[in-house]
Amino acid sequence: WSLLTEPEAFSRLATARLAGLIGAAICGIAIYDRETRSMIPSLPVFGLDDELARGFRYTVEPHHKSLWSFASGRAYVSNHPRSDPRLIQGLVQLCDLQTIVLVPMLAEGQVLGVIAAANKPGGFGDNDVQLLSTFAGAAGAILRGRQVFEAQRRHAARLERLSALAGEMAAARGRAKLVDLATTRIQSDLGFTRV
Repeated sequence: WSLLTEPEAFSRLATARLAGLIGAAICGIAIYDRETRSMIPSLPVFGLDDELARGFRYTVEPHHKSLWSFASGRAYVSNHPRSDPRLIQGLVQLCDLQTIVLVPMLAEGQVLGVIAAANKPGGFGDNDVQLLSTFAGAAGAILRGRQVFEAQRRHAARLERLSALAGEMAAARGRAKLVDLATTRIQSDLGFTRV
């Protein structure tokens, strides 16, 4: 798996293999979006159709953190999720979850997401948690690498636009054309509404 692996292909391969290794009927990866404070399922989710899997998107509310914190780095296992007050019951009921294990993916001290596996006959044990935790560490590093790569790609594109603007400004004749060019390009290229 490289930084260039497509998220859909990564999710399909990883969740299918993990589900097979631990005997889970459902296995998925959710990515944490800091801006919206949401866990967003990375499709496809093994064992669920995409429409149902999209229903697992949820906003992490402050009271969720008091029940179980992703940032702790510890896995959470519930072999009786319907009676577990620490789980969001709407999500438990959405897929009739009988057993579940949640393992956070962390990199550089940041929560990147969670790996979830569910509905293993007989429930999840320490070996399942250990395997998922090992994978979560590697997946966290891959996801963090992808984030850095994408940030650098966006930064390079911004620098190219600024370089082109500098070239056009150097070729502009007259102060009015220069101000108009700079204002228009800063608004369109950099996304500012007022300059």
